[in-house]
Amino acid sequence: MPVSEIKELKILPALAIGRFGSSSNPSDNYEIVEDSQNFTNLRKIKPAETFVVDQQSGEITDTIIPEGEIKFRDEDGKIRPVAPFFEVWARFDEDDFLQPLTLGHLTELALTTSVINWKVKASNHKAFRRTGDRRDRIDADLAIFSDHAIKNLRGTAANFKAGKSIPFGSVRYIKPTENFPEIKIRFTPAAVKVYGVNNGDQNIADDV
Repeated sequence: MPVSEIKELKILPALAIGRFGSSSNPSDNYEIVEDSQNFTNLRKIKPAETFVVDQQSGEITDTIIPEGEIKFRDEDGKIRPVAPFFEVWARFDEDDFLQPLTLGHLTELALTTSVINWKVKASNHKAFRRTGDRRDRIDADLAIFSDHAIKNLRGTAANFKAGKSIPFGSVRYIKPTENFPEIKIRFTPAAVKVYGVNNGDQNIADDV
């Protein structure tokens, strides 16, 4: 029976872990598996189902389970970032459970993907926690968007030098398709770099 009303929306998971990395190729998905015969043994890393995202269109084109070992660095030795997905889940009509929101649901509700708009804010308040000066709060605040282009997160602070910012990575609204109709967004963390104060410091990426 077609759905007729959205009662509740949630973005899941509520918490996800990313990892900085300089590689343009995010890490494959994996699971940490315990030895069921001896729980004191070291846990093993097991390859898991991984989305393949087309970098041009932003569509998921396939899923794979990587063969062999999970590689945390690419062929150039750069660390592959962990780039988590966040998915929109919905509770419809009088249902008691949530399920992934899909293109099919939007069609049943006489809606199109143009009604999906994202607002993303990222923050780094480590310096502020140390200094207590609110001008040291580093925030990136994206304007509302609904397209599938990569959106770079640039963190700025009142105490930064004029025109300076720190990259926080990027987000992308994954383009839903008939084969992968779920509504989701992906966060890709930035590369590992150090930022400082003094111009010409060889140990930093930029003086901000």
